Amino acid sequence: MATFAPTATATENQLVTPSVLALILSEFAPTVTATGDQLVTPTTLALLLTEFVPTVTVGAAVTVTPSTLAQALAFFAPTVTPSTYTTYGAPFLYTAANWGSALAFHLEVYIKAATGTARARLWNDTDGAVVTDSGLNTAVTSYTRLRSGALSLTDGKTYAVQFGTEDGTAGEFKHGKIIAL
Repeated sequence: MATFAPTATATENQLVTPSVLALILSEFAPTVTATGDQLVTPTTLALLLTEFVPTVTVGAAVTVTPSTLAQALAFFAPTVTPSTYTTYGAPFLYTAANWGSALAFHLEVYIKAATGTARARLWNDTDGAVVTDSGLNTAVTSYTRLRSGALSLTDGKTYAVQFGTEDGTAGEFKHGKIIAL
């Protein structure tokens, strides 16, 4: 924790106002581990308060009355919404020798949300895990093409496209594919 230490010097009948203490708002980005298909959305910001330690130097017969600093903190209350994903289409076995090293792979889908949010992701069937940075979603109610950033695929692994929604929502898809650019 940083220390904020203003210095005020007063002689005889002077009113001294120390500098102002600043609060820093920063986004709260916790690491959350969830089992199964769950979407965890933290919604709270954290307040970072620096310590207030004024130093007051006074001459003879001067009364100093320190002020009080108070802060209210909000509770952290994340929203957890279960998501359901289903694999569609044929699996893709990635063999690095069949592709040039200059190519980048992306997930591309055409989806729409009927209600809520429609989602898509690339699933690593071999390891049973979501491919990092492959998650796509939309709340748009007409078909929309979405494309992920470049994805890192591993030689000899099998991949599949998955579509999903959150509880109480519905979505539709036309297709999803892995593209090489």
